[in-house]
Amino acid sequence: MIRILFAHHGAVFGGAEHSLFDLVAGLDRKQFAPSALLPEEGELTTALRDIGVEVNVQPLPALRASWPFSWLVESKKLATLLKTNPPGVIHANSFQTLVAVCLAARIANVPMVVHVRDLLHLRRRDRLFFRFAHRAIFNSQATLKAAAQIPTLSQVIYNGIDIEFFTPNGPAGLREELEIPSNAFVLGIVGRLAPQKGLESALEAACLLRDQGIPLTLALIGRAAFDKEVSYAEGLHEMVAQKGLERIVRFVGYRRDAATVYRSLDLLLLPSIREPFGRVIVESMACGIPVVATRCGGPEEIITDGVDGVLIPVNDVKSLAEATTQLLSDPSRRMTMGAKAREKVVNYFSLQSHLFQMQRVFEEVARKKN
Repeated sequence: MIRILFAHHGAVFGGAEHSLFDLVAGLDRKQFAPSALLPEEGELTTALRDIGVEVNVQPLPALRASWPFSWLVESKKLATLLKTNPPGVIHANSFQTLVAVCLAARIANVPMVVHVRDLLHLRRRDRLFFRFAHRAIFNSQATLKAAAQIPTLSQVIYNGIDIEFFTPNGPAGLREELEIPSNAFVLGIVGRLAPQKGLESALEAACLLRDQGIPLTLALIGRAAFDKEVSYAEGLHEMVAQKGLERIVRFVGYRRDAATVYRSLDLLLLPSIREPFGRVIVESMACGIPVVATRCGGPEEIITDGVDGVLIPVNDVKSLAEATTQLLSDPSRRMTMGAKAREKVVNYFSLQSHLFQMQRVFEEVARKKN
């Protein structure tokens, strides 16, 4: 039995947190015993406890340029805690978490896996932190390329989703819930209301579609998860009012019934400026809903343009509107593309495949301690 401590720097659900939860929940409990270390109470702590995972909530060591000594002191305290009941492996679910726990793991002699789920722009000194990890997992070739020449054995393991949960068959009640007219197309954007998501492009494209007389609703399914995103979300509301889109754009908020949401859409749009992977793309494709996404990193590794989705340039409102219009006007093509999208996910992005690869990594790294 290998004890794995999953550490993460936050407790608010987003793509990285959903992927972490699926990994922990899907582990073979005959071989692995998971626990978690989080800095605060929140949605993730509650979800993990609900599946029987022990969660230790305490502030993580913070490295501040103005006072690095505190990081050393806090790391020694965490190392003492780790030594009392040492895990076989520590899984740091982000680069930020790696920085927080790496010294404590080294002091406690616990091997570590770091999971990089963002497009990092590392300074030379940042790369030194990877020396504390025995393995670096990247969720796409894009995130691996962005990190560039880290001094750690690295590999790409794509995120996986539950293909039995995300399926074309099942309830699809969002249209009725929002009282969307039966003749209107439903376009959706799922994710945080954050600047890197490029939502202004989608609002501009909605203006073009409206002016063409296309009946539609654009549902923004997500929230401003952090303080710095609140002003951005407020700006989106202002833009909707300025463009006269109040009858078209719906701010739905965060939803846990993701599969129901996807099945209610005609198309998913992902107009991001940068995207490390694109979990929502895979979820939508698994539900048989085609995606129009920007060439911004991860989406280019998921979608085969014109076959199981459509790729467009970043910040290209005209291309977004044209691609959307073409698919909305061709139901047969949407259906064929949706079927191909589902097939792609089943073959390449299943949770079972992800778990198999990650469990093998944990087994290999655990041997380092021995």
